[in-house]
Amino acid sequence: MKTLTTLALLAATPALAACPTADDLDYGIRMMESDGTENIFRAIGGGFVENVIVLPDGVTFTNTLAQGTYVTRSADLVDNAVDPETVIVTRYAGSEILPRPMPNTNFEFATKVNNFGEAPFPEQQTHTWGPLTSVTIGSCTYDAMNSVSQYISEGDVLTETMQFIPALNLALLLNHRWEGDELVEYIPVSIETVQ
Repeated sequence: MKTLTTLALLAATPALAACPTADDLDYGIRMMESDGTENIFRAIGGGFVENVIVLPDGVTFTNTLAQGTYVTRSADLVDNAVDPETVIVTRYAGSEILPRPMPNTNFEFATKVNNFGEAPFPEQQTHTWGPLTSVTIGSCTYDAMNSVSQYISEGDVLTETMQFIPALNLALLLNHRWEGDELVEYIPVSIETVQ
């Protein structure tokens, strides 16, 4: 009798949710940060991923990522629609297919940035990827590699640390600093497939 009761209880217990993989981008992957910021990543075709970010105060914006990494377009969202006056487009010179991050590599790009209603300006990007290590987000552990990425435009210098997770085909932003300003950090605390 005890064995039957135990089996019945086990059958009624939901299975532990599997850690997301790149295949789950078709449905969506939710990553939460320590301050309550929500990130939803979804594949939108052509090798691009949309990242919708919802801040704790409800402000929402979106980034379009090539290779799950390089921002090609960003905008604010108002009532789930793009505010056209906030659209920023970054065009990369050369190949339309940007390189997938790999351990111990360095990529440099000359880009043109178009802010809505303004003349495009040049931006130089450098992404230096380190060795493969591991990262744990919530209960999920993945291989990962960090980058130091720098963006130089019109005298402004932005430095970011990103973490690319090959199993997800995504790079998560860990911190950024504008030259002369304080470091701003982003701490992922959980990750799951959108149900």
